[in-house]
Amino acid sequence: MTNPLNKLTTTAHGIRLSHDEKAVMRARLFEAMEGATYAPVRRTTVRSSYSIFSMRFAMPIAALLLLVFAGGGTAFAAQGALPGSALYPIKIYVNENVEGALAVTDAAKASYNISVAQTRLEEAETLASQGKLDATTTQQLQANLDAHVAQAQASAASLAASDPTAAVEAQVTLDSSLAAHGSILAGIGDTSTDTATQENAAVLAMSVAPHAADSGESSTGGPVAMK
Repeated sequence: MTNPLNKLTTTAHGIRLSHDEKAVMRARLFEAMEGATYAPVRRTTVRSSYSIFSMRFAMPIAALLLLVFAGGGTAFAAQGALPGSALYPIKIYVNENVEGALAVTDAAKASYNISVAQTRLEEAETLASQGKLDATTTQQLQANLDAHVAQAQASAASLAASDPTAAVEAQVTLDSSLAAHGSILAGIGDTSTDTATQENAAVLAMSVAPHAADSGESSTGGPVAMK
């Protein structure tokens, strides 16, 4: 018999903001941006074309090379790892950190952080559908999620100075994804007969609701790994 939680998860993954809802969101964001002012960008130094070899990239690139030559299969396998598995630290500390270090433009940073935020929610959905979403994991996922959502919003805000259209699209993509996954988690919690799953799924569903409704505020910070 088909697991009703898995069926709900599959169906709910098709949820996204409608075309009209996205259009309204874009219009509101553009209106807000028209009234905003941006400080001029100060360029006092010229970055070397070899800056990828700076200390900022040294550790991620070293880890990437190590995985490519010594255990590339491990890094690939870790992509589907869930919290609590042996491969999950590789996914968080290596794979995602390398990807984040290579995202050097505001557009790339926004895309990277949106992707990671979505991954955290997908992990929560999978664990919840299996009845394995405990309170500790919920707190860790939420902290990591909040950090990446804030960073995505900050990157979108920075991008607005040079490419307002791309900034709006990034924010709409983020809000649409959060709304969809919030619905998925809420549905899984409502359908589950496990009390812990109900409570923890609801916690995460409610935590993304303020983010999805807020398109005007952002904060800054670097990529955060779960601990």
